[in-house]
Amino acid sequence: MIRILITFVVLSLLAGCGQKKGEAVAQNEETIVFDGASLPKKQQPNAKAGEILAKWPEYNALVSSMDALYTAKGKEDVALVIDDLIDKEKLLAQSEYPEEFKKPQIQSRQAVFQTFVLKVKGALTYNLGLQEPSTELVTAYNAWVNQFSVLMNTYVDLDVILELEAADFDSIPKSIDPKGATEK
Repeated sequence: MIRILITFVVLSLLAGCGQKKGEAVAQNEETIVFDGASLPKKQQPNAKAGEILAKWPEYNALVSSMDALYTAKGKEDVALVIDDLIDKEKLLAQSEYPEEFKKPQIQSRQAVFQTFVLKVKGALTYNLGLQEPSTELVTAYNAWVNQFSVLMNTYVDLDVILELEAADFDSIPKSIDPKGATEK
């Protein structure tokens, strides 16, 4: 008789815990809210960089997908936009970069952008909040676009730098005499 009573209590506890877990998951899915209008403003590259980027079709395709993130209204819309961003970022990574942008600074910021795209994808997969990772995604995108402008505004002539380095090394004494005399 005691065995039947203990078995009944254990089964009741297990059945009761399973129902509450299902209700919690359903409630979590309902609370996921996304507002594309509240995301930070997307930056535009400067005129020089914009001219070069306008000729890069893979980049322009990715920008149009980023624009779609701002019009997304819910979890399903964000999921579609993120899947599209993942595909277009892969195509961009495999494409031929314009000569001016074949720099580690650009590629590293693109890797950061890809990381935040995948972070939003993870938030979708695990039913987490979308607003914070989406804001971080736009911030990473803005840093990437800003780097295009920085590269176009910064001009470094390597020949001049190498000439200066060679001149500086020639003026350094080859050995120093302990008594203060230098030898060139």
